[in-house]
Amino acid sequence: MSIKQAFSSSELGTLWMAYQQNTMLSRILDYFINKSVDTDAWRS
Repeated sequence: MSIKQAFSSSELGTLWMAYQQNTMLSRILDYFINKSVDTDAWRS
């Protein structure tokens, strides 16, 4: 039987911060791609 250890608060905080940063970056890039006028720049 394996014993599962709970995350520490600093580990959980680090995971949450990484999730927020990756999500924000994805949304910003989606926004700029949708507003881009030069469609050849992001298709290649």
